[in-house]
This record gives sequence, C-alpha cells and structure tokens, in this order.
Amino acid sequence: MTNGLVIGDALRLRVSEEWLNQPSQDDVSRWIGNELDARPTAQNGLVTIDLPLARWAEWGILPDADAEPEVVDAWCSNLQTLARLLGTSAQRIGISSVGHVGAKDFDLLVSLNGSRVAAGAAPVAQTAEGPEMLLPPALAVLGLAQPLWGGTRLGREEQLAALAALRAYTARLEAVLGQSDMVSVELDEHLASFRFERVDRAALVWKVAGKKGDIYDLSLERTNESGESVPLPVGDLHPSAPVISVSGKEHLILSDDIDAVARIQKKYRNKVRKQVASALSDPSAVLPSGRTFDGLDLGRYSPRVAGFVPVVRVERAADIRSSGVDWYKDDEGGAFLHLEIAQPDGSGVTIEFATPEESQAFLDEARQNSAGTPMRVKEVDIIPTKPLTDRIEERLALHANYRPDAADQPVSEPDADEMPDPGGEGAKAKPGRLAAVIREVDEARPLAPADSPIDDAIVPWHRLDALLTSGSAMLKPHQRQGIAWLWHHYTRERHGVCLADDMGLGKTLQISAFLALQRTEGREVDRKRPTLIVAPVILLENWTRELAKFFKPEVFESLLVLRDQALRSRVEHGRLDVSTLPHYDYIVTNYDTLARYQQQLLSIDYATVVLDEAQAVKNPDALRTLAARGLKRSFAICSTGTPVENRLLDLWTLYEVISPGEPFGRRADFEETYEADVGDGVKALRKALLLPSAASSLLRRTKKEAQPSLPPKHDTVRLVAMTPDQLATERIVTRGSGSRSILETLQSLQKLYQHPRLLMRAEEAERGSRTTDEIVAESPKLQMCLDILAEVRKAGEKALVFTLWTKMQDLLARVLRERFDLPIVRIINGQTNQQRKAQEYLDEFEKDPGFAVLVLSPLAAGSGLTITAANHVIHYGRWWNPAKEDQATDRAYRIGQTKPVHVHFPVLHHPGDVTAGFDVGLHELVSRKRSMARDFLDPRRADDVTPEELQRLAQEKL
Repeated sequence: MTNGLVIGDALRLRVSEEWLNQPSQDDVSRWIGNELDARPTAQNGLVTIDLPLARWAEWGILPDADAEPEVVDAWCSNLQTLARLLGTSAQRIGISSVGHVGAKDFDLLVSLNGSRVAAGAAPVAQTAEGPEMLLPPALAVLGLAQPLWGGTRLGREEQLAALAALRAYTARLEAVLGQSDMVSVELDEHLASFRFERVDRAALVWKVAGKKGDIYDLSLERTNESGESVPLPVGDLHPSAPVISVSGKEHLILSDDIDAVARIQKKYRNKVRKQVASALSDPSAVLPSGRTFDGLDLGRYSPRVAGFVPVVRVERAADIRSSGVDWYKDDEGGAFLHLEIAQPDGSGVTIEFATPEESQAFLDEARQNSAGTPMRVKEVDIIPTKPLTDRIEERLALHANYRPDAADQPVSEPDADEMPDPGGEGAKAKPGRLAAVIREVDEARPLAPADSPIDDAIVPWHRLDALLTSGSAMLKPHQRQGIAWLWHHYTRERHGVCLADDMGLGKTLQISAFLALQRTEGREVDRKRPTLIVAPVILLENWTRELAKFFKPEVFESLLVLRDQALRSRVEHGRLDVSTLPHYDYIVTNYDTLARYQQQLLSIDYATVVLDEAQAVKNPDALRTLAARGLKRSFAICSTGTPVENRLLDLWTLYEVISPGEPFGRRADFEETYEADVGDGVKALRKALLLPSAASSLLRRTKKEAQPSLPPKHDTVRLVAMTPDQLATERIVTRGSGSRSILETLQSLQKLYQHPRLLMRAEEAERGSRTTDEIVAESPKLQMCLDILAEVRKAGEKALVFTLWTKMQDLLARVLRERFDLPIVRIINGQTNQQRKAQEYLDEFEKDPGFAVLVLSPLAAGSGLTITAANHVIHYGRWWNPAKEDQATDRAYRIGQTKPVHVHFPVLHHPGDVTAGFDVGLHELVSRKRSMARDFLDPRRADDVTPEELQRLAQEKL
C-alpha cells in the first residue's frame, strides 16, 4: 500500500520496502533511480520518495499528436510505473454539467472512481471516500476543469474556451492511452455534444465581387480538415472573445494573431480598387505596423516556402498482406488450449482442449470441485489447482476480448512508410501545428558532369592541422578523401551532397572537419551565418563529444545545443524566439524540434544545414521532412549509411533537401520512372546520379573498401521451434484478427514470438508473476538467447541484445541479471531519462572488463552510437526495416572494433515446420528489402555478374 502527502513543493510517497525490493519491481526501482534527483530513504520497512510537484505537472503534459511512437511509449511507460508506485490500477473521472453552457450559474460535478471530488486541483484529491492520489493526467484534467468548476461565473464565450481546452486534452489522452484504462474521462451528454476547432493559421486573400468585378472583399481563409481553403466566417466572430459560433454546438477558437487579423479584415469589405490599390499585391499591407503577424509574414523564408498551413496528416492504413509474405495461416484445426500438467507423483501429462467452449466447461466444473479432488479429463485424472485454472482463465480472457496493451508500445516506431506495403489513406487534422507549404520543382535537371577530378590538394590541410587536436595526420585515407569530396562540391557552389558511407566509417568526423574549414576558409557570406546540425535526440551528446574529442576547444566554442533548458527558455506561448540564434556559429538540435518550431527555424539564413541520420526525413509527408525541405541555406549535407531503406522513393526525398530538381523532378515522375520496375530503376538511378564518378553528389564507401583490416562479421540464423502453447495462442490472435487492423495483429504476433507474457496486460502479468525459470520455459527464443549469452560469457566477451518492446526489454534485463548474476543490466531505449544517461551507460559498459550485456531498442538506440566493446549482437526482436537492423548491428561493427563480430538471428517457427511462422515470414521480408537496398548501394555495376553468382546459379539449375 502506498501513502501520499503533499509536503511543500513535493508529493511524498511511502511504500513498502519489501514490495519495492521484489524482482518484479526492478523496473520501478530503476525508474526511481533514473528519474529522480533526490535519493529515497528507508526507515522501519518503509521507503520515502519525494516527487517534485513540478515534475508531476510535467508528466501530465501529453505527447503531441505527431510525436514519435517512442515518445508516446515512453510517456505511457512512465505513467504505468507511477500507477504501480501509487498502487492504483485505474482512475475513472466523471464530469457532468449543472445547468447548460452559457448559463450564469453553470457548474460541474466531478467524480473519481465514482466518488465525488471537491473543487480544486492538487495531486491528492479530496473525495467522499477520503484522499486519493491522482496520476499526472488525472490531475491535469481536474486543472483544466477548474475554470468551470465551483461556481466561477464565467461568461458564455469564456466557458466555451475553457471547455474546448478540456475537450482537446481528454481527446488526446484517449488517443495516447488507446485501450488502456489507466486514466479515463467520461463527459456527460451535454458536455460531449460540443465540437471545437482551433484556428492558428489563416491566409488573407482578395476576392473580386460586383457585376463588373470592381468590388474587392478581403477574405480570411483557413484550411479545413479535408485540406481545402475555406473562408473564415468572421461575421460571426464574438465582439470581445476569440470565438466564432458556427452553430449552437460547433465553435471555432481563434489564436490571438488570427483573432486580431479577423477584426481588421472585417473593415475591408465592399471596397473599390482605388481604396485598396496599395494592398492588392500584398494583403498583409492592411495590417498595422508595430506588431508581427507571423502567420501571414512569408517574406523571411526560402523561395521554396509558399506559406504555412495547419497540418493535415494523411495516414495510410498498413496493408501488410500485400508484402507477399504469408504472415499467418487461418488454421481452424488446431487445439485452442494446450496444457502440460504436473502430477503429484512427479510425472507430467498433456491435455488439449479443442475449443473455447470445451475449456470453459472444464473451468466451470473445476470451480465447483472440492479442493484436491481429482477430475477425469480426456481419460486422465488431474487435480484442478489454482495455477491451472488461472492459466485457463488467461487464455479464455485473451480469446474473448484481446486488444493490444497501449502501455506497451515500441520505444521507437518508424513513420507510416516503414510499414510493409501500406495502402489506402485517410486524412487527420492536426490542429495547432503548422507545416511549411513547399513549392514543387517544375522539371528535373541532370547533374553537371565533373569539370575536373577531385584533387586532394584543393583542401587547405594546413588550416585543418591547426584546428584538429592531433592534426590531419590522424585522419584515415578514406576520411581525407571524404573531406576533399565535400570541399570540392562546396567550392563549386553545388547545392548539397549525400555522404552515404557505410555505418561506422567516421561520417561525423568528416563533416565536422568540413564545417570547421568552412568557418575559416569558406565564402565570406557563409562565415557570417550559422550552421544548423539536426540529429536524432539520442545523438546530440555524441555530436558534442566528438567535437570536443577531435577539435581544439575554440573551434566549436560558439555552439548552441537547442534542447532542454536552452530550448525551454526560448519558447513562449508555443513559439520559439530565434532572435539570438544567428549569433551562434553552430546550432545543434533534433528532428522533433525542427518539426515543431519550423515556422521560426525556417526564417534563419544558414551557411550549411547538416542532417545526420538523414533517413529520418525519408517520409515525404512528415512534418520534419517538410521543414527540412524549406530550410534556407547555401549548402546541405545529408549523412546516412542507408539512403534507401524501404523503397527507392527514400532517395527522392533526400534529394528534395539536397538539391531540389537535380537530378530528380516531381515525386510522381520519380515513381513512374524509377519505381515501376525496381530492377531497371536501380540502374537508372545510379546513372542519373553519375555513380560512381567524382561528379556525383552521392559518395558511398563500404567497410570492406575503406577498412580492409576490419575484422570479419559472421551472421548466424538460429532456428528454434515454438511451444505448442504459443502455437495455440497464435491461433487465438489470428482468428480474432477481423476486429483489429492487420498491423495490430502482426504486432501481437511479434510480441508472442518474443515472449507470451508480452500479450498480458500489466496487471495480469503481475498477478500471474512467475519465477525466472518459469518465464524462460515459456519462451524457447528466450532460452536460445540465454544459450548464446552463456557462450559469450564463457569467452569473456560482451553482447548487445536488441528488442523493440519495453516489456521485453524489462523482462530481458530481469532474466539476464538473475541468470548470469549480474549487478545490473542497462537498457537504452530512447525514454527521456535514458536519453540523458545513454552515454553514461555506454562508458560504464566499455570500462567494465569481462562479460556484460546491454539491452537496446533497435530504433531509438540503433543509430549513431559507438559500442565497439561488444562483439556479439543478438537481434531478439526484429523490425520490418532491414536498414534499422543493420544500423543496430553497426553499433559494434565499426572503426575501433578489434574482434570478429558475431550477429545472431533467433528465428522461431511452427513445431515440425521450419517454413511456417511469423518470424520466418519477417526474416524473408527483411532479407528481400535488404537485397533491394544493397542493389542500389553496390558500387559495382548493377548488371555485372560475378563468378561466384554464376557458380551458384549452376549449382541451383544443374
């Protein structure tokens, strides 16, 4: 039982020390250590934990609608941990109205889990049943309800604005939590009947009226949910509040800027030409000076930016069946439930129930049976123990109402285009967020042939010697060539390049050396402008470490890392103040910040823009991609070891950032030219990019070419049969797939094939807590992973284990710690607290001698990090994208690795059939995608045939 009390500016919790020290609460203890600054204290069997109220409020801030899935999962995981710490399973908030909206005496009645709550918003709510600790989102809901609660006597429009904020939060909360009931909000019919839409962006447009076309009306237009521009009905704007009532229940809530513009626009109707002649070419001329209306001022942006509009995101439903992979079989003949039952004499028997009805009948009879009395089932006498009946209940519950657990999402999921063969589409409005409107190029222009070969002598190496801590002699030959290639394209005033070296060859060092040279030896105009470096958030610290390691302190002294406090201090009312940013030589930030504050960041003139791990902008429709395409710069560098991940269109998107229209034109033309036939498209792409000549704006070197001394890498696929119980569970998941999307079904299979316990909700898993041996026995794949790691420990070496799901990461950490008697097993997975401590964990891992294991997410921790202390990689939980998998492997297989690297792929299959099963299908899909990407990146001609290929072909055919 947890007790809570507000002490000063903190919520003080007291929990049982015995409960907190249980192995099943390892992740709670780890969260406390990582997330809180003040250490808990223990006394008389109780642990005292002080949670700052400021953090409590911060934890109630929901991930944005366009947040990366890893951010959503981290938030849900954090909430789940807090719920366990508080000892609460669900908080149901009921809000009902007293009177109707608009009435002077309008009020609210609020309840928590059916008990009336007194007006007010504090972490410990006063209910009719006594005090109750509120989870952060529950506290946020009560805070948003506060203006309408307790007889505050607001006017109608103020009530509408407050209700709109409450409705927006509860809708987003429901979307974030999905099917989870950790925090739920139920509004009464009256409150739920209102519809609100926030208007943050609009355009001023002149409309011609009158019979002769000589009357001019100034119209304010917004983009509706269908992406169409429609007039804003400013005639219905309230005289003193930013509310337009479209009907009694439909209302538009205007931002401050749009409200001000709307009131000015109303004055410019029915005007003759001479009255408005000076403003016809620029409608914003009617606005008063002395105030900035950023939503209407486009003069500061790149010519590619046509404007900014509210985001309307097109989401394509994933039709994974079209991938050509037989993910699962509609097998109606197998058993519903397979049980292995221990007998009192130590022997074991196997019983199968063919249907749910048969299982339910046995369960009903077992419940009525006297304890310890044997039952005759399938010609076998068994004793219906509680573990046995619990197992049957779990299976029946899974069959009756299986839904994915919203609290366990991938720590980092890809964009929609990373799903196999998506198809279909639907529009979803993103109120309150702005995206750049990018002008399309008219036609493709071929790359200019090289005017001269790249000469190493063009680089002012003597200047670079003075900038590097150890001089340019420290550079490897391929790195010197890369710097010369960058300098060649920059000095010839090319728009940009793609450095596509294999992972682990030092792309960051090559780019940093170029940037340092540009600051001292580049064009004068570029020496006066800042350089923008955008990287995944987990790599920001890596960038600063690399710069400090290789360059003298003064070289990158004028550098701003735009995150955490440096970011928060510049944000006010949702807008980023960029007035001081041009004073820095270098600005380092992440893709989410670029997407969120693109309207402000796109207004700056940059010397160079660097996109590290540039595959992050491969989705043409993503906010971050639109922002990257609209950046103003002299030169652009896309750095990625995987320019083609899922499809050839990935390359078109990169070149939309690098050099729009050169050599590719419109998206539709690219798809028709290069993707209609992938085989021919690969050859045509290489030709269009002038590969592998010096004139190409894409440079690719492999480890084999650049580092022939790098030790070998051995890939091993390890097949293992699933248990009959897993197979029976698979039938339940796939038989009930009609009520769920294909993606949900495949994610369920992905979890099942890693460990059946991943399909349990948190409360079910805790209720059915098992020993480590029992947990291992449930998953042959987990046992295989342990066998591999036992070999690694015997050799005194280190290993990385990659898996996607947070529950599996926690489960692995627990099992590995107990099985191998390790003091701790670190997890690096992109959660907020992990992002801050990832490098600390890596330093610890590298420093400790002998056997050690790291558990990582292949998406959040699969790029940029260097972990050469490990020479074993286990891909326990794989993802659809082979590039992500290769990036994860290359955390260990890169410059600095001195041992052969062993990559293990455990593949689970159906009992007795190595060709069937989800893992088998996933391995087939990943292999096919990897082949397509390598066909493009292979530096030899795509139509060449090697002697080895001829020999293999002969062996297959003869």
